[in-house]
Amino acid sequence: MSLPTRTLGAAGPSVTAQGFGCMSLTDFAYGAPDEAEAVATLERAIDLGVTFIDTADIYGLDGNLEKNVATVATVQGVAERHGCALGQVALAWLVQQGDDVVPIPGTKRVSRVEENVGALQVTLTAEDLAELDAIEPAGDRSADMGFLERDTPPLPA
Repeated sequence: MSLPTRTLGAAGPSVTAQGFGCMSLTDFAYGAPDEAEAVATLERAIDLGVTFIDTADIYGLDGNLEKNVATVATVQGVAERHGCALGQVALAWLVQQGDDVVPIPGTKRVSRVEENVGALQVTLTAEDLAELDAIEPAGDRSADMGFLERDTPPLPA
């Protein structure tokens, strides 16, 4: 399977338009992993053509149940129109934000990595994008994200 690619930064490496987040393979936030399934999942991501493997150990967590329920209902409607999973809608939305966006989902299961990569085949309509763009984030964004810009050179104009 040939996956679309993106270039990181002004002259960075070319990586697949979707990465793989390895935090889900640890016991940091998701409980003890099944080592054989973790290895199989990572190998399957690579077999599917994923070339961007993220080993970051922290992500922001927060939320608001009422807003999250409304968000899920909106995403469910889009997913039903496209015959795909909710997670695929979220990943397709991210990919369609521009060539400077590369989602990095993580999972513990081979079936989920296959589903995630399948999101690259979902093309959202302008109406879908507008509906999803209207969703307001629930809860706080990540605490202090200033460190992200610390070592990142600006893109050329």
